[in-house]
Amino acid sequence: KTAYEISTRDWSSDVCSSDLVIACPPAQCTCGKCGSETAVIGYEESERLDVEPAKFFVTVTRREKRACRNCKQGGVATAPVTPEIVEKGLASNRVVINAVVSKYCDHLPLYRQCAMLARDAGVEISRVTMDGWVMRVGYLLTAIVMAMRKEVLGGGYIQADETTVMVQRPEERKGRNHQAYLWQFGNPRGSVVFEFRLGRGGAAADSFLAGYKGILQTDGYAGYDNTAKGVGVHAGCWAHLRRYFVDAVKVNKLDAVAAEFVAEMDKLFAVDREAAEAKLTAADRYLEPVHKSCEADAYELGCS
Repeated sequence: KTAYEISTRDWSSDVCSSDLVIACPPAQCTCGKCGSETAVIGYEESERLDVEPAKFFVTVTRREKRACRNCKQGGVATAPVTPEIVEKGLASNRVVINAVVSKYCDHLPLYRQCAMLARDAGVEISRVTMDGWVMRVGYLLTAIVMAMRKEVLGGGYIQADETTVMVQRPEERKGRNHQAYLWQFGNPRGSVVFEFRLGRGGAAADSFLAGYKGILQTDGYAGYDNTAKGVGVHAGCWAHLRRYFVDAVKVNKLDAVAAEFVAEMDKLFAVDREAAEAKLTAADRYLEPVHKSCEADAYELGCS
């Protein structure tokens, strides 16, 4: 919907509301005919989405200390320390979590967050300090990552790919970044685990998929070839395969074989697109007539 089509019925139940009552000015509180005081008989209501800017404040924590005034033999007992992400740090858990969510969900780099804190709250925090927060959160999430890795490897069907990510390294010439890679391993519509590597060598796939015997789906990159030798089935990717036939048609528009392959593949993609638009689950996609349609198109392509 456009901004002009949004109505009050579209507000999420999670959005809090507050009332702002605007009183009539004194001139409207007196009847213009008889001079008597008028009474409130109702309200004209309207709703607008509003925002309250983030407010930073210092929380002073006082842990209670108790001792027996009678015998004075029991010593002193102090209330336990609440768990903190950064032990003995000056930032609360909420501040640390906000920085991590802003970085990875909102794509807000740490240097910008530092500038925003200085501008909006007058708080000077270095990027090195924020880097420490992120590293600490990453360490605490290691157990969850390992559980997700176990889940992915136990799924029987893994899709793998890799993408570039630029990183700064001390040994690189000033002003230049190193091209590293994030290797992605995931189950279709399930968990996804990323592994960071400085290079694109197949060691990343060999390490993550060691002992895996299920289906592995990848593109045509040779970095998976060694790993693929030990899996149950090495599946390809229709989208990557289609590119070669599209390129062939671009070179020679009269190439009937390449054109036919592109047309048949597009039928497969159309079925998948319709299933996505219908919000079918993975199980529903194997029901009639979707599964039969995909099977027929795939068989026709394989036999052409």
